[in-house]
Amino acid sequence: MTWRSTLDKADPIGLDEVNAQAGLMARVDSKYFVPVEVMQELSSELFAGHRVTQINGEREFLYESMYFDTPDLRCFRDHAQRRRHRAKVRTRTYVDSMLTFIEVKLSGARGTTAKTRTEYGYDDRFALTPGGRRFAADVLSRGGVPLDTDVLKPSMLTTYRRSTLVDAVRGVRITVDADLAWRTPSGAELRARSDMLLLEVKSARGRAPANRLLHGHGIRPVRMSKYPAGIGALHPDLPANSWHRALRTYAANAPRFLTSYSA
Repeated sequence: MTWRSTLDKADPIGLDEVNAQAGLMARVDSKYFVPVEVMQELSSELFAGHRVTQINGEREFLYESMYFDTPDLRCFRDHAQRRRHRAKVRTRTYVDSMLTFIEVKLSGARGTTAKTRTEYGYDDRFALTPGGRRFAADVLSRGGVPLDTDVLKPSMLTTYRRSTLVDAVRGVRITVDADLAWRTPSGAELRARSDMLLLEVKSARGRAPANRLLHGHGIRPVRMSKYPAGIGALHPDLPANSWHRALRTYAANAPRFLTSYSA
């Protein structure tokens, strides 16, 4: 039995109910690299008590996220330097339904993340419109992050296929990402290994049963934020950072400078 077979047996939950019961715009995220063969073993227990997001009969969906940064990559540098208050600005597109949002993610104390978003035009998903810049500026201002949205430009596109499981009683979400790829506007690309999944457990306090299950099987969380990890890997002129170590395990086509990084 594959992990997707286990996914197919879970009860469905619609997107509206997900957002109503476990939207988790403010949460603690824990990320894990899980080999596919290990996911096969753990999926029944891991998914127990969870319902799977289903839209039009489908349970796995293609996502696109376009990130925007300043010319000097301020958002990346704030993450690399672990500044207490930092932000990411992106569009998130659910490609199968052509639904797009503009999102601002603010990171704060004790690993918490708050996400604010609003619907956005599908045809504008790779750019920031004047309205998108105003929205981002307002969220950033209220969050106390001084970032000039007028100079933001496209810096990284990520694509992946995601399945989402929800424990509405505990307010927990588990996402499973496969076939992750990063692409820069210049055409540089990084791909994840096909035998490795990126699993995220999202909960109010970071203490979900899934966290305990993974820890009990020797699977530890990794520090791997998609945007800064991809920027750091595809820009060898930038200073080495802690995401390099994670990507040596996870990336299928890691650049030579990345595989030789030893810190």
